[in-house]
Amino acid sequence: MCKTFENHGSESAGVMSPFAAYLDNKVHLTKFKGNRFNVIFYNAAAAYYYMDSFRSFLEVWGSGNLLLEAVKKDLESPVYVAGIRALGIIDKIITGPLWRLINSEGNIGAVLSYLDVMEEKLKVWSSDASELVAGRVVMFDEGVAEVHRDGMYETMFTDTDDIQHNIYTQEALEIILTHFQLSLHRCTHEMRTRMKSDRGYRDAAAKVPATNVASERDFGQLDMLMRQRPNARTINMEATILYANNKTADWLDTLDIHHKERYINTAISSVKYVEERYKQRKLAIYKHKREQLEAKKIAKQLRDENKRQEKRQIIEKLHELGGEWKTGEDIIQKLDQIKTKTGQKLALGIQLRYHKIVLCNDAPRNLFMQQHQGKTLTVAQLTDNLVKIISEYSSDTQVPSTSEIINAHKPEASIRKQDLHEAKQTILRQLQTQMTK
Repeated sequence: MCKTFENHGSESAGVMSPFAAYLDNKVHLTKFKGNRFNVIFYNAAAAYYYMDSFRSFLEVWGSGNLLLEAVKKDLESPVYVAGIRALGIIDKIITGPLWRLINSEGNIGAVLSYLDVMEEKLKVWSSDASELVAGRVVMFDEGVAEVHRDGMYETMFTDTDDIQHNIYTQEALEIILTHFQLSLHRCTHEMRTRMKSDRGYRDAAAKVPATNVASERDFGQLDMLMRQRPNARTINMEATILYANNKTADWLDTLDIHHKERYINTAISSVKYVEERYKQRKLAIYKHKREQLEAKKIAKQLRDENKRQEKRQIIEKLHELGGEWKTGEDIIQKLDQIKTKTGQKLALGIQLRYHKIVLCNDAPRNLFMQQHQGKTLTVAQLTDNLVKIISEYSSDTQVPSTSEIINAHKPEASIRKQDLHEAKQTILRQLQTQMTK
């Protein structure tokens, strides 16, 4: 939709100018390039705000190319529309206020203190996002981070009689926010823990800017200069950026004529010295990269050798067990020949490792696990996992599982609810694994 209606969209297939003329107003969609991750949520809020306008415009304008045809189809999909609304709600309640909070704080340490609140609310909303869909909750107190209750906000939370639309929106939010919860924990848990216990870490965090906007601005300038001066050297572009950022011209204008001439003449006379330092720095960078490449090459050779050795050891142990167990009958027969439970577990572990490491079986990772939450799996559990790998994932023609047969006779809403639950549980298991590390 952004490619179609946003001002920097497709020149060949987009309808940016006609749509702006149709609205007779500013289009709030913005470009992706030059913006941060939250632009996708902001653009979703704007797209949902214009949803009816998109439809009515395309009815008048028609769909004269594949891009417009694709957009028209998307607008007819209740799942896509609900997904756009879910992303827009996240902009209004979560990412928008979070970005304003980050910009209002002077350092990253001050921002981290609010992330505990964010994690707790994400945990609640990922289980039940009904209050979020209704617009009855906020991420941060209004005094901390303002919620922009503009036209887009009103459109997002206007009551609708379409119950199915609200259900789709809630389901999309719960899946997205479960991912948010996992990502937030992965990225910030260690920092937040150290902030609470380590005063030195808190003092250091107080000196770190809340964002890297300044650095990104520098790279934006560099990108522009590389386009304007494709043959310029790095040292020239670096000097130009420093000259602009340090406001050297303004500083020179504050000096009298004698001091100004002296500084300019000093700069001119030091060109050779700066050029020589630049060459030395380039050479040092080149050598460092060569050393890194050589180190990576050696590390890869060691990993490959270790992998080959591991496969060789597994195959040798497999031969001691009489080879690969290919059927359920093989498994029962071979296990009966092993007298101890420990021996049976070791044998099953070798078979599982053979399927995972030697055969590179694409079965789910949990089927290859020999421990769960620090406890060794039982012989029965290991056997069930091996049987499932052999029967469901080791052949080209797979027999439908019992769950697939059952789901074929379930109503669509029931299947979707089960899929939603399973997707959330998968993400939460990853979160649990991260928290126990």
